[in-house]
Amino acid sequence: MSTFKVPLPIKQPKYNLVQNFKFAPLFRTENIKSGLNYKAKDSDKFIVTFPKCGTTWTMQICVLLFNDGDVPNDVAEKTLYVRIPFLESMGAQAIDQTSSLTAIKTHLPFDLTPYNPNAKYIYVARNPKDACVSFYHHHKLFREYEFDGSFHDFMLCWLNGEIECGSYKDNLLSWWNHKDDDNVLFLLYEEMKDNIREAILKMATFFGKEYRTKIEENAEILNKIVKNSDFTFMKQTTNKSFEMRSRANAAIAENRDYEFIRKGIVGDWKNHFTDEDNQLFEAWFRDSFSGSEIESLWDKYNVFDYRKQK
Repeated sequence: MSTFKVPLPIKQPKYNLVQNFKFAPLFRTENIKSGLNYKAKDSDKFIVTFPKCGTTWTMQICVLLFNDGDVPNDVAEKTLYVRIPFLESMGAQAIDQTSSLTAIKTHLPFDLTPYNPNAKYIYVARNPKDACVSFYHHHKLFREYEFDGSFHDFMLCWLNGEIECGSYKDNLLSWWNHKDDDNVLFLLYEEMKDNIREAILKMATFFGKEYRTKIEENAEILNKIVKNSDFTFMKQTTNKSFEMRSRANAAIAENRDYEFIRKGIVGDWKNHFTDEDNQLFEAWFRDSFSGSEIESLWDKYNVFDYRKQK
């Protein structure tokens, strides 16, 4: 069992500890407990990620898949949450009250996620270096975390699991162990970026042959899904709807431009990591995943220096 630890910085982000798990400080405890106690139904579809690993992008694709490639009016006018409620933020009641339920969003590890063998679970994994950088910017955007530290400070907390949602390693391993289950679809963020059409077809097949058949027989539907889930489109539309919601809740730091969807690229970590950061992060990754197939997941993307000779 890994015992990798690094000294924690003085400046650390806040979180809300409920039932020994770390949640965002803005989440109401009663909603968290309600979400954890939700009983998954046979018809439920879950979108699962560790934070900043392609959650919103995958949500957008799912909504489009079930709406022939078009953005529904309620999503355009409000947010994706009107069709894909956030389990631990909004609670079980939000799911029960959603009239046009498409899926359920969660960042929970497998053992805390409401499970039903007939429900479907899409898990998206992203290389941890980019996930860490993106979550750092997320913490700087929202005042609830009360975090004014450096990227290095945040990275130390991230490596120790002393952040919202805790340990990336534990989250990924918990779902990796179920990647071959019939009701789990395991996707890589980087592969989605490489070939979004293939990823959409995989998701359509996973949800049911009829969805795959529909987009294979009507190329225009697939083209619309690709167009309306493009990052340029989502930065213009999805960011705006999330910003209105967040500013209404006074959740955003006043001096920050709103970028819930920020870059969506592979390799942004190179713009943030010092040599020291990189050496420490690679030591953590090797300690966490050595001997596991996970260790080679991002070899083709040259994320980890020590893997480049493999």
